[in-house]
Amino acid sequence: MIEKKYSRILVVSDGMKSSEPTHETAFNLAKTHNAQVMLVDSVKPPSALSQWLSANASDVFEMVIADKQDRLEKVAERFRESGVDVTTKVLFGTSSEVISREAIDWEADLVVRYLKGIRSKFPGLFGSTARALMRYCPVPVLLVGDTPIDQPNVLACIDTEHDDSENQAILNASAFLAQGEQQLRGLYCWEMYGADMLKKRMTESAFKEALETAESTYRDSFDRFTNSHDLSEFGNGLNMEKGQPSEVIPQFCNHHSINVVVMCSASLNHPIGRLFGSTVESVIEELPCALLVVKPIGFESKIEGSKVISS
Repeated sequence: MIEKKYSRILVVSDGMKSSEPTHETAFNLAKTHNAQVMLVDSVKPPSALSQWLSANASDVFEMVIADKQDRLEKVAERFRESGVDVTTKVLFGTSSEVISREAIDWEADLVVRYLKGIRSKFPGLFGSTARALMRYCPVPVLLVGDTPIDQPNVLACIDTEHDDSENQAILNASAFLAQGEQQLRGLYCWEMYGADMLKKRMTESAFKEALETAESTYRDSFDRFTNSHDLSEFGNGLNMEKGQPSEVIPQFCNHHSINVVVMCSASLNHPIGRLFGSTVESVIEELPCALLVVKPIGFESKIEGSKVISS
């Protein structure tokens, strides 16, 4: 079991009722880990054009800041009453950029945010800011839905075909969040390439033999992976399942009462510099639970004005 604890948790709040599960999750984690908390919200300053067109743009901006600060302080009261060391801060600029920069500069261990703001026009469960944080924030980002998390039941989604810096980051973050093998599982999904097409063009016996060969190959890869990593935190909770991740992972979560899935959203060695992987893209809209997104070990943040390498 990993004994290290979170020391600094950055919590993104809009002060709305829809983000209450995020507050509750952060509160639970802060109490468990005895962590400091920073509650933040963000606002874009009025552009030069807006100030030119509206004489009271600056006054409205100051009112927005005051309102956001007031909302943050009301959320912070719950934390302070329970002895959590909490501060509040309104950030200025594009949300994903200023949140990432603050997480870097404050040396946060974890960013906790809601999936989607109530004013978001982005389709699906995840808003544009959440997706941008998945791509660029080097600090692990926990995206919380409608259900607050206490005693996290964590699923580490590994892929033996990916770079080890990605898988190791997933394993580290999963064991770190779960705090014990009773709340920790690992899952590796495999599928024979072109299976649907091959099934139509091969005899039943030939296809069955090809499928068995593929499964054996993937099993060997999975065994090599498990034998080359310290997976003692997982106990007997490592699983290899056949099928598409977008189908297998949600089903596994429902069957095993998983409330946090851990995935990696970037790659160090992808030929086009992948920042949002196809597996993550296909799975996130189907997840029945929260998502913890990590970056591969060695990932360099491109956030302007700051630089950090994920470890």
